[in-house]
Amino acid sequence: MIFLGIDAGGTKTTAVAADLNGEQLRSAQGAPGAISAIGVNGVKSLITDLLKKLDLSDSLEKIQAATFGFSGVGRVDIRKSVEDEIKKIGFTDFRVITDGELLHYSAFGESDGILLEAGTGAVAVSRKNNLLTQIGGWGYLLGDEGGGYQIGRDAIRNTLAEEEHDLPVSKLSKAIVNFYGVGKREEIMNRVYSADSAQQIISSSAFTVCELANQGDSDAMTIVEDAATHLFSLLKTALEKFDADDFIKIACAGSILSNDSPALDLFNKKLENTGYDYELVNISVEPAAAGVLYAINSSGEEASEQFLNSLKGITV
Repeated sequence: MIFLGIDAGGTKTTAVAADLNGEQLRSAQGAPGAISAIGVNGVKSLITDLLKKLDLSDSLEKIQAATFGFSGVGRVDIRKSVEDEIKKIGFTDFRVITDGELLHYSAFGESDGILLEAGTGAVAVSRKNNLLTQIGGWGYLLGDEGGGYQIGRDAIRNTLAEEEHDLPVSKLSKAIVNFYGVGKREEIMNRVYSADSAQQIISSSAFTVCELANQGDSDAMTIVEDAATHLFSLLKTALEKFDADDFIKIACAGSILSNDSPALDLFNKKLENTGYDYELVNISVEPAAAGVLYAINSSGEEASEQFLNSLKGITV
């Protein structure tokens, strides 16, 4: 029998399928799957496309259990609607959790710890005494400060404001104009408002901003510093779920907190001054692969050490 894990986030969706022997290990990548972007009505087609890529479209009866981690299913009513769409495909034994919960599981399993993710959006997930708490992750309309969306949006705003005030073209503005492939700064608005996903096209420029910040550009660094402050605020709220004398494991994930990101350096400096006893841990299993483990455990099966090691080698 096969177990399936799917991680549907704001940038892409990844899927991993495997049996307990690790002999049918397969992976696939699909379009962004955040509910805020595709809506509940887009769930069925997203999963169906991934099943085709995994060569499982005609083999649903072979899938013993599945885990679906979706960005945007924190509300009970939305989660229920997503579950209903998945049932229409033919799944019976499955769990729908947030992508933040799935990422926390990939970092800590069922152990306590704090997961801070900053990709398109930003969210912290803490687990203390089996109680999972999500902080942030409100989506780009209400929050997501600290993520790529905020960084890209602030860079675009700076670029447009310079135009309105007849200011010289800054290094940051020039980089943003070049990134979007437009001739004039005001043309960026056309790119954003004509895009299928404004959230995605805005957040896509965050890497350019971080690169400039690494090169010492003051405008870019101001934006990244603001993002790091917001991310630290999420972490502080998560830390409040723990006692002052607890030893806390913390995992950071997402492109904005990658090893070469200036936001990570700024964040770590703030973390060092909290007074908490903590350890930064690496995430060794891809979220979609962790979804396979989640499905196995939820169904009452047990994965071998060899199987766990095979999942750690997956890059989707």
